[in-house]
Amino acid sequence: MRDYSRVHSAFWTSEDIRRMPEDARILAFYLLTSPHSNMIGCFRLPEAYVCDDLQWTSTRVSKGFDELLANGFATHDKASKWVVIHKYLRLNPLENPNQGKAAARLFEQIPSSSIVKHLCAKAFDSFDSYIFRDVFEPFLNPSGTLSKPGTGTGTGTGTGTGTGTG
Repeated sequence: MRDYSRVHSAFWTSEDIRRMPEDARILAFYLLTSPHSNMIGCFRLPEAYVCDDLQWTSTRVSKGFDELLANGFATHDKASKWVVIHKYLRLNPLENPNQGKAAARLFEQIPSSSIVKHLCAKAFDSFDSYIFRDVFEPFLNPSGTLSKPGTGTGTGTGTGTGTGTG
C-alpha cells in the first residue's frame, strides 16, 4: 500500500475523462488513488474490494470497468483479478534506478497468464526508462503466453479430441 500518489489537476478537464460517464470517472479516480494501487499502475484488485471501498454493487463496478476499457483508460482481468491503468507510467514516471528495481519486482508478481502483464509490459516499453528491458520484453508479444477465450485466430470448429496426446 502507498501513502502517496500523484493525480494531476488536469484529470478532471482532460477530454478522455470528460467523455466518460460519471461512474467511469469516479472509478478511474479511485484506481489512481486506491489503497490497493502501486507505483506501476498494475495491481491485484478483486471487484469485491471496489464494491466495498466505493459502496457500489458488483453490477455497477463491472459496468464501470467496461467503460474504462472502452475508453482506453484501464483493463481489469476478471479471471486473475488484476487491473492495469494504461498510461499510468506516462503520468507517474519512475524517477530513478532504485524505483526501476522495485517496479521490476512488482511486475514479476503479475500472473503471466493475465492479459494485464502484456499491457503493463507495453507501458514499460512506451513510458519508462528505469526498468531493464529483459524484465518485460518476453511479455510484449502475448501470443503463446496468454489465453483469452474468443480472441485467438483459430477456426473455432472444436474438432480437437481433448486427449492431450497430440
